[in-house]
Amino acid sequence: MLHLGFESANHKTDSDRINYLIGLFKSNDGEEEKIKKFKKKLEEKTIHKKEKLLDFNDEFSNLFLYFEKFFLTNNLEYNLNNKELKIVDFNIAKIIAHDQDIDEPFESWNDLRSSVSKKVYSIVYEKKINIDIFEKKIDQLNQILEKKLESKNTVFYYFLDDMESDIHLILMAIYIGYSEKLINLLLEAYKSNFLPCGWEGEYPLGNLCITNGMLNLKK
Repeated sequence: MLHLGFESANHKTDSDRINYLIGLFKSNDGEEEKIKKFKKKLEEKTIHKKEKLLDFNDEFSNLFLYFEKFFLTNNLEYNLNNKELKIVDFNIAKIIAHDQDIDEPFESWNDLRSSVSKKVYSIVYEKKINIDIFEKKIDQLNQILEKKLESKNTVFYYFLDDMESDIHLILMAIYIGYSEKLINLLLEAYKSNFLPCGWEGEYPLGNLCITNGMLNLKK
């Protein structure tokens, strides 16, 4: 039997240790398939050892509670005095949210959000942050939001995937301690039950376009 005695291997790097143990396994007539599985487990163990597990701070916990308990209620008062927020109707929102070839003065909404999301994930990878527990909490939140919206023909339900992606981005940014103008504006809109649906101008200049997420489309 091969014992995982890293101390006995006088090697400096994790890669050296893995290769050393693989060599021992092979020298003891280890089967090829078992060697592959063994190597994979060792590599996974090494990666998880290096990853950071962050705590859920008060800011994250309070915001998570807001989305869990108070978001998607009709009695939210909205205060949208921010000049960088521009209210548009639902028909305009459908166009500027999903048209990849949108003309000026609008930017591609998917491209803009993707570029900000990449910044957030680059920090996750650079700092080796473990997001497994975070993702489980987001999955739980999505189930709650979807249950609230089922049987309701609202703008939020129409844009369900976009809404969940935005909330995921907002909470992940707070979780890892990242701040960005677009994320702050997204949060401001969602706190008033408005759905972000596009960007007018050339980011970071311009306005975030939003539409009433609680509007009933049956009317």
